[in-house]
Amino acid sequence: MAEPTLWEQILDYSHRADPYPLYAGLRSTPVSRQADGSYLVSTYPETVALLHDPRLSSDPSHNPQLAEA
Repeated sequence: MAEPTLWEQILDYSHRADPYPLYAGLRSTPVSRQADGSYLVSTYPETVALLHDPRLSSDPSHNPQLAEA
């Protein structure tokens, strides 16, 4: 069986009793690409950077590619 993705590990209730090993793994890999092509961002500095990056806005005035659609 394939190793569960980080997202699957986060959702797995077996980690609820002792989540700290999972948290340590998330801190050691703050940004990871998942098998479906999405990214999992798990630390505060990277999350803040993404939230302040105008390239990730859904506002068409910040992203010309969205305005063309």
